[in-house]
Amino acid sequence: MLKHMILFAAVGGVVLVLASAGLAGTIYGDDFNTPQNYTASLAGTIWEGLKLTGGGGGGGSIVACETTSNPGFLTFASSNTDSSDSALLYLTVPADTDFEATVKMVDGNWVPYAMGFMTWHSAGLTAALDVDDWVANYYFSHPEWSATFIGRSFDDGVENNLNTNTGDPTKNIDDYPYTKLAREGNDFIRYYSPDGATWTEYSRHTRDDLAGVYLEVGLRHAMYSGNTASAIFDDFMINIVPEPATLALLGLGGLGLILGRKRR
Repeated sequence: MLKHMILFAAVGGVVLVLASAGLAGTIYGDDFNTPQNYTASLAGTIWEGLKLTGGGGGGGSIVACETTSNPGFLTFASSNTDSSDSALLYLTVPADTDFEATVKMVDGNWVPYAMGFMTWHSAGLTAALDVDDWVANYYFSHPEWSATFIGRSFDDGVENNLNTNTGDPTKNIDDYPYTKLAREGNDFIRYYSPDGATWTEYSRHTRDDLAGVYLEVGLRHAMYSGNTASAIFDDFMINIVPEPATLALLGLGGLGLILGRKRR
């Protein structure tokens, strides 16, 4: 976490901070208080894109991504999406850049899995290169598996999951609504929290193959059914920390470049 921060600038959801040891990071946040249909336009937001990660090849669709029906919260819904065809609201993080992304889940509509034997819903934070290479921190809500959170890694299409049942007791999303996905070097680490301040790590994956590439970081929604499921999010924030070499090159003159890249 950033310490000893001094407010430098706040423009369009972007806050630049300086630390006593130099530039610590750039924080982008969305509290979803402005009524807006994100499927129609992302103008004036921190977000750079909204898409189906598989390009619609799996037949999935983005049903809703908006703050108009319930101002103050993001309603994000999809139908017939899965690991290869997920809905993604993202901003781009430069290569080899550490970050911490956090969000709060307020509510959601869980609907039957395609095979009908359980309700199913995967929604949360992700960092993606493409449809076959990404990591995610999902709210999962499967007490039958003792899994409320699941850390998922897709490496060349090969899936690996680490749940909260790997040593931690089952957590109820109502009691632990906050989750975080962090990058430290090539480690991607997942946390959950009751209040957004006290964090418990529950899984990590090392992904050396994601070095040297830009990543699309943000909110992912996947519903493994022809039905429509929704997740209600609040208080998204990401702290992006360039590598020390990048900080030295940027200097204060580079601050405008960072702001200009994200400002819409």
